[in-house]
Amino acid sequence: MTVEAQLYSYDQALGAAQEVVSTIKPFCQRIEICGGIRRHKDQVHDIDIVAQDTDRFMLMTMLGQICYGLVPTSEKLTFNTGAIPGEIFFVQNEQQFEVMKLVRTGDFAFNRSLTQAAHTKGLVFRFSKDKGHYKIPMYGLYRITGTWWDEDADRAHRKTHLIGDMINAVAYKEKDIIELIFSKYYEPEQRSWWDSGYDPDAYGGRGEPSSDNKQDSPEGQEGQDQSSY
Repeated sequence: MTVEAQLYSYDQALGAAQEVVSTIKPFCQRIEICGGIRRHKDQVHDIDIVAQDTDRFMLMTMLGQICYGLVPTSEKLTFNTGAIPGEIFFVQNEQQFEVMKLVRTGDFAFNRSLTQAAHTKGLVFRFSKDKGHYKIPMYGLYRITGTWWDEDADRAHRKTHLIGDMINAVAYKEKDIIELIFSKYYEPEQRSWWDSGYDPDAYGGRGEPSSDNKQDSPEGQEGQDQSSY
């Protein structure tokens, strides 16, 4: 039996998200509401926020005064406003903020199209620590110099990209990444590709949505399975 995720109106979710942001903003260098709210969806499943915090203790203390069910990890904080669940994804610098803002805005279909289109340009889109030996944090577009078959990795992640420069990204700002891959910029409200339908074969630098391929939305999967990108 499949349990349908609860949906919340845009106005309800935006109001709750804005209250959270106004409460914790004094303890952040950068912060932005992402997910379906940033895409101006009529209905959303939850609240997604990306933040570069300056005082994690005070942030959690103040958030605990208006929310409950706080579950912290080093990378994110799960909470509930009393009506709507949410997550805050923490980053450490501007580069990570720009990339995670893009990833957590989604949607899943847009992110998948972007990452596969990047491969056609000899690039790979990363938004996590490198899966190799050095575990280098990699956020942005990087040039591919080749691939190798990792027999020790699980089946889904066995093929590994060789990256020429693991330190300096070709691009990391949201607008630069989208324009470099698609040759045009898509505003957040233009990125709900799963709902509007899109051409999964249009990865050759286009990735344009197609109105005749509408399916049910996997909302909340914007940044799912980071290692697959």
